[in-house]
Amino acid sequence: MGLYSKRFALMAGFAVGGTLASPAFAQTAASSQTGTLSAVNAASSSGMSDSSGGESVVVTGSFLRSSNNTSANPVQTITAREIQQSGSTTLGDYLQRLPSIGSSGTTNNQTNATDGLSCTDLRNLGSNRVLVLIDGKRTTSSGVGECVDMNTIPASLVQSIEILKDGGSELYGADAVAGVINIKLRHDTTDGNITIRGGITGHGDNDTGLISGYKGFGFDHGKGNLTLFGSYMSQGGVMQRSRGWAQPVQANNPTTPGAASYGSGIPPNGQYFGLDSGSDLAGSANGTSFHDFTSADRYNYGAQQQLLNQLQNSTLSGDLHYEINKHFNLYANVLYSHRTSSAQMAPEPVTGAVPPSNLPASVIIPADNPYNPFGEDVQMYKRLSEFGNRRTEAVYRPRFLRHLVEA
Repeated sequence: MGLYSKRFALMAGFAVGGTLASPAFAQTAASSQTGTLSAVNAASSSGMSDSSGGESVVVTGSFLRSSNNTSANPVQTITAREIQQSGSTTLGDYLQRLPSIGSSGTTNNQTNATDGLSCTDLRNLGSNRVLVLIDGKRTTSSGVGECVDMNTIPASLVQSIEILKDGGSELYGADAVAGVINIKLRHDTTDGNITIRGGITGHGDNDTGLISGYKGFGFDHGKGNLTLFGSYMSQGGVMQRSRGWAQPVQANNPTTPGAASYGSGIPPNGQYFGLDSGSDLAGSANGTSFHDFTSADRYNYGAQQQLLNQLQNSTLSGDLHYEINKHFNLYANVLYSHRTSSAQMAPEPVTGAVPPSNLPASVIIPADNPYNPFGEDVQMYKRLSEFGNRRTEAVYRPRFLRHLVEA
């Protein structure tokens, strides 16, 4: 009997211990919730109490995440922690990973005539149909691409991002047909932070580096705040020849095996079409002999161009606001960015002029030309390797300054 009593007492002790642990578990869960959960708790407390003095029920915590779709229009919210955990160097690179972002925008892996811009697109309707806001206000767009360059907004300066995935033209106008992206920057901070990050790919290229820092100063008992931010970012780029899947470049997509064609039909040695005989000839390396054009004469332009642009971006920003009273606020913010981009492509191919040029649409070498050994008029395709690779370097200095009074 005594042994049974001891076992019963021991089991009761465990039961009492488990009961005492439950409130502590609930309080721990409650402390990790956001302000949304606090609002739910308050609503639950007030809603469950009636005028007759009934029992009130208080929700102390939950591990269930609340959905972002609390309004009629779906809004996706991205936090600064999510951007930091992704390891993205630029804001444009992070947004490109999201499923709601379309593929018709301009990204850092487009090296042909993009000037290093990164313009976000929603649902493949075009980046010019996406309205980009900074702190809920319109900002200036790039003069080249007529869009907001995401490479000029440092990822470490962003506090959160809100994406309205459905059209917002009824609220913002025709430039928000595809949706709205609201970028919220860091404001009203009293702490400081310095971030230093570097990386390199497994192939030993695209070396990236980032150093950024911010510091906030509060004054006049919390009525005013000054936040300063600065950053420098560099990205080394990737050559196309460094990836086996990217070169040699496949020119077609055949349905039968063995029919794939690689490279370009515009080689540096030239391709010549006889207008009378219909011949298709290729020149030798020294230009003294000719032979029938074969797949071996096609030019692998992927060996000379980049997959990823080179970028350098320096940013300085400041935010100042002061609450004179609850009806009168004064604030000002400024952002300056200096971005330099560089891209390389294979030598320029020439097949003739295109509109609006009034030059001949084809390069024709007449039969009586002393440099024409074919005895007939020939059309020439040629890649101008004599002038070297094409290299595009762009410098972009966007800046905006806002000083407003809210009453």
